[in-house]
Amino acid sequence: MCSSDLSAWSASTQFTTGNDVIAPGQPPAPTVAGSTISIQVTHTLGLSSGGTFNLDNDLHHLEVHVGGSDSFYPDATNMVGKIIANSGMLLGKIPVVQTFPISQIDQVFVKVIAVDNAGNKSSPSVAATVTAQLVADMYINSEIGRAHV
Repeated sequence: MCSSDLSAWSASTQFTTGNDVIAPGQPPAPTVAGSTISIQVTHTLGLSSGGTFNLDNDLHHLEVHVGGSDSFYPDATNMVGKIIANSGMLLGKIPVVQTFPISQIDQVFVKVIAVDNAGNKSSPSVAATVTAQLVADMYINSEIGRAHV
């Protein structure tokens, strides 16, 4: 090659990339209990393909989303909060449990999204409905201890 065939160097450009660009696996639907003022979400940090405590080790938290139908799309407008979920919980086989205040539990559907340390998000879980009722009676002992003759 002759030196006349070479062009001048182009301007330098710097790119910053994350080391981790792989999203966590999809979690299954959570178990959800509710009352008139809140829902309680429980998750065993498993993969939707089966098993418990087998989500990716770089798990950081679960996002919790609530919608009015089982086909709702989880986004920032319907996120009710986050549940801390990390490798220590996976290793210790500790289910995560968190209560979120919402005003209505009829026809409430809940989806979770796993988020890793790099911020990568999984596909959302399938929707779960409220499967049990939390105690919400201020007179919790109103029936307990009452003599039935």
